[in-house]
Amino acid sequence: MLGTELYAAGQADPRPDAVAPWEEAAGYTVNLSKGFTPLNAEHYPVEEGQALLDFRDPVKNRQEMRQLLFGGFERCLYGRQRFDVNPERRFVIVVERDTDVLMWYKPGRNDFQIYYGDESGYEPDFVVETRTGRILCETQTFRRPAR
Repeated sequence: MLGTELYAAGQADPRPDAVAPWEEAAGYTVNLSKGFTPLNAEHYPVEEGQALLDFRDPVKNRQEMRQLLFGGFERCLYGRQRFDVNPERRFVIVVERDTDVLMWYKPGRNDFQIYYGDESGYEPDFVVETRTGRILCETQTFRRPAR
């Protein structure tokens, strides 16, 4: 269900150059090099007088997205979140509606130590737990290659 809804949401993008391609894994090697790090619940402290915005409401000035603090979640691990870009907020709308999703979470910096290649770090946009597994999710906008 989540995959179907995300595909439909991607297809609903009005821009003709937006697509949702799939990537195939070329292979990987697991190397456990560090121990457990507890998650930090206070990635998004509330400033004096700062109101939580409902994540379902459209954002008028998307240039201020990173400064806005959102709430109203039912399936989020934490009660408040910030989003880097509007597609992240839209992704959460889909995730929150999906009954197969048990919980989701937007990791903060250094919550995960996932390294690849020459020790470059990878930080997923979201972690989503469904009835059947856990998924690392990216919400980047993909564009069709020029022809």
